Amino acid sequence: AQLFPKVVAGTDWVVDGKTEYSPDITQIPNSSYATKDPSSVGLEVTWRLFDGLKNLNDINAAREKVAATAEASLDTRRKLLVERAEKMLALTRDRAILASSKRAVSRQQEAFNLSRQMLVDGLMTQSDVAIAASELENLRALNEQASRQLANSELAFEKFNGFQAPAKLNVAAAKMKLPASAADAADRAMANSPLPKMAAHLQTAADFSVESARGAFFPTIDLVGKYTRTFDPTPAVKTVNNYSLMLRMRLPIFDATLQPNLDKARAEALQKSYDRQDTVLSVTTGARRYFSD
Repeated sequence: AQLFPKVVAGTDWVVDGKTEYSPDITQIPNSSYATKDPSSVGLEVTWRLFDGLKNLNDINAAREKVAATAEASLDTRRKLLVERAEKMLALTRDRAILASSKRAVSRQQEAFNLSRQMLVDGLMTQSDVAIAASELENLRALNEQASRQLANSELAFEKFNGFQAPAKLNVAAAKMKLPASAADAADRAMANSPLPKMAAHLQTAADFSVESARGAFFPTIDLVGKYTRTFDPTPAVKTVNNYSLMLRMRLPIFDATLQPNLDKARAEALQKSYDRQDTVLSVTTGARRYFSD
């Protein structure tokens, strides 16, 4: 929007004022000059032709930040998918553990009943029966623990997804060929992870911001169209209409805020460069560690 012309309407309402002339022509006999500043109303259209490429650099920086935000949203989506998969796998695991625990309790119950029958028949001692009973109690305790763990997993699944887990979960996943080496894993992470791309966009945006801050030192050139109507300038003339089309140039001679803004932009760009290096190192190191694991 900074590239479009600007239209401004305004008025000057003079409460009191005085106009002085040198020489004082108001003392000439039969003079019709007023002694007060006239009120006026006007319309001005300004179109900036050159501003040291400040606006263009601001636009490019904004686009890079939008691209970085898109990569960040993609990274957030992937994290949510991973967390959802972890909840599903935990629930599937705990269901399998509980089912196995129930089967173990059932089999141990059969073994305990058989040991009691063999005790009656004189084929087992009382201590053998006690051992079987102890193992049965241990398996029941493990079964209770597995039941509580499954309840926690179901609660975590429902809290994350907003609905109760179905009886059968679809945990099918696309099969991919594993990396051939740690270097291959790092290259694949760099190609697919949104984090390095996000860091690169943020660094580029910071570089454009530096150029934008540097452009504030250059002159600005505006194409200005102006219309002004002045009321009651003299007793003989009621209104005066002025029309003008002009080029307006502004060159900053002294502005104490320009250099600090440029220094701040440079520091932020340097920080974004360091952040990008840290992101690349973190992604590649993590990929190598996962490959080793």
